[in-house]
Amino acid sequence: MGRISGSRLEGKQAIISGAARGLGASIARLYALEGATVLLTDILDELGEQTAAAIRDEGGQAIYQHLDVTSESDWTAAVERCAAEFGPVNLFVSNAFRFGGPALADTTTDEWRKGLEVNLTGPFFGMRAVLPTMRANRDGIIVAIASSDGPDASLPTHADYQAAKAGTTALVRHIAVTYGREGIRANAVHPGPIRTPVLIVQGFVPVVEKVAAGVPLGRIAEPEEVAWVAVFLGSDESSYVTGARYLVEGGSTVTIAPVGTAD
Repeated sequence: MGRISGSRLEGKQAIISGAARGLGASIARLYALEGATVLLTDILDELGEQTAAAIRDEGGQAIYQHLDVTSESDWTAAVERCAAEFGPVNLFVSNAFRFGGPALADTTTDEWRKGLEVNLTGPFFGMRAVLPTMRANRDGIIVAIASSDGPDASLPTHADYQAAKAGTTALVRHIAVTYGREGIRANAVHPGPIRTPVLIVQGFVPVVEKVAAGVPLGRIAEPEEVAWVAVFLGSDESSYVTGARYLVEGGSTVTIAPVGTAD
């Protein structure tokens, strides 16, 4: 890959959650490529430091900070670190997630609570943490990585994940309506399956490949194909876009394909 150079996101100070690997790392790299200063956050500290260092090696401005999305104090610390290192946060990407879990009837109360804590309360904490700075400066963009699974379609597993992603989309709409006149925009990206390390680690590749066989484009997405949409939404090119849902799922929600059963 070549050295980083670009200008679409100049003047943006970004915080990205779940940025150590996969889609979050791709977004962080492209944001830096386009001129943003980037605070990568995650709980995978060694990998997060490596990702930030790789971005710096390409000429980008990026640092890493540990952040558990379920910790309010971690969010406060991230906003303060961004301000100290780069300037007040004016671009936030909520990307961290917890994936897995069974169908509704088999979901335990503990699984349900853990899923919502990471996938819905986490984005809520992050959005609430960045809003005061954005409102004070009348300058803010929020990009939430939701999912096509939940708001747009459904699979017969991980009920907690689907409910949380639908809820995150609702939060985006709430922010768009409530704070738009204060210079703040919020949009959601709804990816389908993405070829990331999580698929391999959690053993979802066979299931995803089966789903991909019925997708109009005939494959699952590479991380950068979704990350470029996050670049657009984080830039001034999308200055009149708010409260929107961007499907990046290869057409999977507009076709009928066998995806298995809950059994």
